[in-house]
Amino acid sequence: MKSIFFKSAMMLAALTLMWGCSSSSDKDDEEGEIIDPPFTATSPWHTVNVPPMWQIDWTGNDQRPNWEEPVPSKYESWMIVQVQLPNLIATDVSDDDLMAIFIDDEIRGLSSKATSVTGGDEEKTYFILKTFGNPKTDSNKNISIKYYSSKLHHLFTVNNGDTFFTSEGDVGVTHDFIPPFLLGASKYPVVMYDLISFTIDPESTEGFVPHANDIVAAFVGDECRGYTTVGESLYNARVTVTVYSKAEGEQVKIRYYSVNKNAVREFDTTVETRPGTRMSQISI
Repeated sequence: MKSIFFKSAMMLAALTLMWGCSSSSDKDDEEGEIIDPPFTATSPWHTVNVPPMWQIDWTGNDQRPNWEEPVPSKYESWMIVQVQLPNLIATDVSDDDLMAIFIDDEIRGLSSKATSVTGGDEEKTYFILKTFGNPKTDSNKNISIKYYSSKLHHLFTVNNGDTFFTSEGDVGVTHDFIPPFLLGASKYPVVMYDLISFTIDPESTEGFVPHANDIVAAFVGDECRGYTTVGESLYNARVTVTVYSKAEGEQVKIRYYSVNKNAVREFDTTVETRPGTRMSQISI
């Protein structure tokens, strides 16, 4: 008989955007957010021949772990955990990758090869782990899921702080289970959410008209550390850029690509990276 000894609730950051004046600058700092002064741009729009291919460099220098299979005879039961990789790193999957599940730093499940499933126009990449445990002693313990990408030489770790429960069934089989591995990247241990609202200045926009395929990106020097498209958030509140940082205190600048202008503009104001949330404004 199989027993599930964990539950997981993962939330992805919502992407929203407001065109017009934002009231975020008047918000109290009750949630630990930092409210920044408005970003400004003194540099002109720079025309580009093709849309920018801004990407985050996930390449690391982690060594491949020497994980060993758990010994089944030590445990009373097992369950199946089917883990789907996020799209941003699924494109680099290889047969030399490893994924493991741990409880109390003890390996409980190991998978060394991914499975790709195509449905419609979308391809999904899964690791399937037979995970062992003792329900009486493991039911209230935290787990961690670790994924090593051989192509990227990068170890991603997701620690689940929820309370686990004992029940019948499997995880990720009847629903997508996508742990937020990008929030546990060894290369970028500091993750910041920059909630950016926009003010359009008619005298300085030089014909700027917002478009759903516009791109907002965060840079440290010339290295992209986060980006998002405006998308359906064009008519909503504000856009959230998840910024991946190597350390606290890195200086971040914002760049904006306009589809209608076919041009890029960089904003002069910088912010320092820190864990948590910032509130920023851009005057375009």
